[in-house]
Amino acid sequence: MIVLSCAFIGCGALFKGTTQTVGIKTSQQGSAIEVDGVTYTSPALVELKRNMDYVVTISKEGYETRQVKIRRKVSGGIVVLDILGGLLPVIIDAVMGTWNNLEPKEINVNLVSKETGALDIPVKIIPTSDVSLKIVSPQSIQIKVESIRAE
Repeated sequence: MIVLSCAFIGCGALFKGTTQTVGIKTSQQGSAIEVDGVTYTSPALVELKRNMDYVVTISKEGYETRQVKIRRKVSGGIVVLDILGGLLPVIIDAVMGTWNNLEPKEINVNLVSKETGALDIPVKIIPTSDVSLKIVSPQSIQIKVESIRAE
């Protein structure tokens, strides 16, 4: 049944479909994400056609705009299955682009402040029961701590 389906549909179309979901996150939640003329808000899951390349534009007031390219890459395994199925599946998957994977599959962009020129990475400071503080960040960061005493 699967071999017959591949012969008339194309293995890429059968197993992967014509679209792929790409996750896009930024260091500043609420950033505008523009892909192919459509605007989303960070963080976002974006459904993209496998047969195209894309440029993702990420912006937020007060931060430098960043662009990331998403490129289609042919999946060798699907091509082999198509060839085993005959000429028709090769043509179908090539025309529809369903033998492609989009890379990167996930985008995580750190925005740079226009004011300071530094990366702006959000951290949470959580007081603990033993009078210490716990600092939580979505990525590794270097922190300089200065002790300031109230007079």
